Amino acid sequence: MTQHSPLFKRVVKPYFILITIIISITIVIVYFASVSNIRNETVKSLQQLAQRTAQLTDTYIEEMGALADQVNHQQKITGLFYNVQNGNDKQTNRFDIDVLNSIDISSTLKSLLAGRTGQYNISIYNNYGDFISSHNYMLKHNTFESFNERGGYDEAIKELSANDGVRVLPPAENPWTNSNVIYITLQKELKNEYSDDVCGIIEVRTSLKQLDELLSGGDQVLIRNLENGDIIYPYGCTEEENVSYITAPLRGTGWEAAIPYNDGIPEGFRAQLILLFIVLYIILMGLFLVVALIIGKYISDPIMQLAKRVREIDTPEGKLLPTEGAIDEIKELEGSFNTMLKHMNQSLQREKEAYSLALQAQMNPHFLYNSLSVIGAAGMESGADTVYDMCIELSEMLRYVAAYEKVTVPLREEIAHTKNYLSLMKSRYEDLFVYSVEIDEELLNIPVPKLFIQPLAENCFMHGFKEKEPPWKVEISMRGSRDGWELVIRDNGSGIAEERINEIMRKTDAALADMTVGNIGGLGIVNTIVRLKMTHSRDIKYYIENDNGMLIRISSGVNACSNNRREGCECLR
Repeated sequence: MTQHSPLFKRVVKPYFILITIIISITIVIVYFASVSNIRNETVKSLQQLAQRTAQLTDTYIEEMGALADQVNHQQKITGLFYNVQNGNDKQTNRFDIDVLNSIDISSTLKSLLAGRTGQYNISIYNNYGDFISSHNYMLKHNTFESFNERGGYDEAIKELSANDGVRVLPPAENPWTNSNVIYITLQKELKNEYSDDVCGIIEVRTSLKQLDELLSGGDQVLIRNLENGDIIYPYGCTEEENVSYITAPLRGTGWEAAIPYNDGIPEGFRAQLILLFIVLYIILMGLFLVVALIIGKYISDPIMQLAKRVREIDTPEGKLLPTEGAIDEIKELEGSFNTMLKHMNQSLQREKEAYSLALQAQMNPHFLYNSLSVIGAAGMESGADTVYDMCIELSEMLRYVAAYEKVTVPLREEIAHTKNYLSLMKSRYEDLFVYSVEIDEELLNIPVPKLFIQPLAENCFMHGFKEKEPPWKVEISMRGSRDGWELVIRDNGSGIAEERINEIMRKTDAALADMTVGNIGGLGIVNTIVRLKMTHSRDIKYYIENDNGMLIRISSGVNACSNNRREGCECLR
């Protein structure tokens, strides 16, 4: 028994490798696209968190600024500090002496803090040692006096002037009291709305604990100084090295909200994502392998059966011959079909040549040449020029059909042959017959089979004019280009019966199906159509009808199947 080569593996293997590569590349691309999308979403989420942190912190600081503005709007406070600044006693704290005003202003400051949650503190002081606070009972006098002696007030005024009269200090304890609470401090110039003269500094402090409650962001929320990168919040925290941040600026503080950012994907989640894609890859490869096996078997089984049948045909008495090694079914089929096609082409070519030569051989005129020459010469000597012309035309016709070595000729030669025939008919019938031949110049050199047009013109006399009184008329026209043309032959004869049209189509179909040499109806329509299809493949269509006589339309290429083809006529494709 013949040992077959593993055709199934050869069919499946290359496609399996190709799809494996495609799936692998796709999985990798989708994985990195997913990672990129997760990273982008993480960055977007962190940006939103940073912006929210900045907005909440701005609200926290704006609340302190609103308190400072309320202090500035207290005419009693601003008026007193203007009077103190312009008074004579500038060596001691005026409020230690003026107890009533001290209690009054301190109470006013406390009333501004009424209803506010969290720990707030308001202090007002100038460069002459005058100091008042909402918590006067906790005042550390020595600390404030030392601050003034060191020029702290002047330095603070200078900083305020550079920052449009407002600045925010990083978290620290209140230096003027004994409290251990950590505050963020807002400083603002003390001046009333009627004067630009600064008569003191307002300090509004809010506990850092309140900012903790407001942000609730955990350890990942930072507030940094834009100038030096120091971390302001959380208090006492230091910046880690090699850490990137997503940031959002705060308004009017020189600070920014910052969220630490690595690559946007935690390691645990990344491992889970990789595992998910590995499982997906295994599932896809398993599914494709099953599909590939089914398709491979579906493809290979018919080929192997066909190869078996071909070997049975090629071997004597249908017996399978043993071979050494495996048989490549594809190569075996290719070789067998190439051999078969070669034999078929050779046979078809010989059959075409024999068929055309057999059709032409029905008019073998060689024996008439000398006789026509003698008759023409005698006619000229007798002054019968018409006889001479007719002999010359007939002689050329016979020479044309006698050239057996040519199956196809340029269209101009076929037209010349047809004109010779029509001229002879004109000489025979004189005024009872007229004809016209119109051919596009571009078509004169295209190859056509011999006796392609003249038999169709002859058909008019053999059938069309038998039962029709003269005058008779034949019109021949051919229009188009080498890519597509249309031949129209029209006469004014008695027409053609519908049964005859059907018979012509039937004979043509039968002749094309058998492709055998034989009698297919003489040198008429069937003969012409069959030979045209032999030389022009299947790119020929024909159309026959009655139109005040008979009309034959033959087309090739882009002009095939004329638009005015009547219903019921058939085109051979």
